[in-house]
Amino acid sequence: MDKIRGHFQELARHEIATAETNLQGFSAESIGGFRPSIQLLTKQKQALAWIESRGRSGVVALDTGVGKPALAIAAIQKLKRDGVGAEDGNGRYLYVCPSALRGNLAKEAHIFLDDPKAFIEAVDVMSFKQFTDARGKDPNFGRDYIAIFFDEAQALKNPASQQAKAAMGLDHPRKILLTASPMERSPMEVFSLAAISNIVNLNTREGRREMNAFRARFAEEVGGRIIGMKDDPVTARDLRVWVKRNLYFADKRAVEELNMKQLTKRTDTVTMAPRVEAVSRETAAGISGILSGLVSKYRALKVDT
Repeated sequence: MDKIRGHFQELARHEIATAETNLQGFSAESIGGFRPSIQLLTKQKQALAWIESRGRSGVVALDTGVGKPALAIAAIQKLKRDGVGAEDGNGRYLYVCPSALRGNLAKEAHIFLDDPKAFIEAVDVMSFKQFTDARGKDPNFGRDYIAIFFDEAQALKNPASQQAKAAMGLDHPRKILLTASPMERSPMEVFSLAAISNIVNLNTREGRREMNAFRARFAEEVGGRIIGMKDDPVTARDLRVWVKRNLYFADKRAVEELNMKQLTKRTDTVTMAPRVEAVSRETAAGISGILSGLVSKYRALKVDT
């Protein structure tokens, strides 16, 4: 019962944190240090509140253009304002990103902050390779930082890669992953990113057990390949709950301040030339025959097991 209560209390905490009435403390003015003309987007404030509701960790997926560097700057500024980790470690922040983007944080700091120099001096910026090499030389590297940010975190989606192992093996309570693409091919990519923020090493026996349980619970597989998510209502509901606990996502079209038009569905008829249509029908018939055989075989295997 304690576990169930804790589960629902956590969900409620995330829900309450991102409510509009609770976002006042996450504005640029409230956080402090920003230029007077700077205003954070509502989705950025919600992301900051969600991160804080999870103990200042988690996966934040902001659509391209919603502002991941600005979010990282605001998160660091708020950590400094609140004195989080001020008495522990080296008093600095670590920002890990692709090598080509190493200069972005400093550039954004000059745009957003009154005193960008003080901010830049408190943050160590590394490429994923530099971070991986540093962790290889010193297993304790990274633990002294107040918080660690991984930008373009989709680079860590493969738990077997060296850079993902370096991030997963780092036992730190405040790991914040920023990405615009939390899932490109498989839902297991989202699970891998969440594991990093939750300090779950998927390269251990316990971690692999958790990963296999998630895959069996939510993934639809054919021939050992994930083809999508299970669509029965109970499983879909449970997946939404898992996502709410482990991922904050903001679609660009849902950002009020950008006022973008919503997508509309439209059906257009395409007329093919007779020769193209003949080839298309022949190819479609061949594919249909192959798929019918696969489905029949899969059903037979499922009945046998």
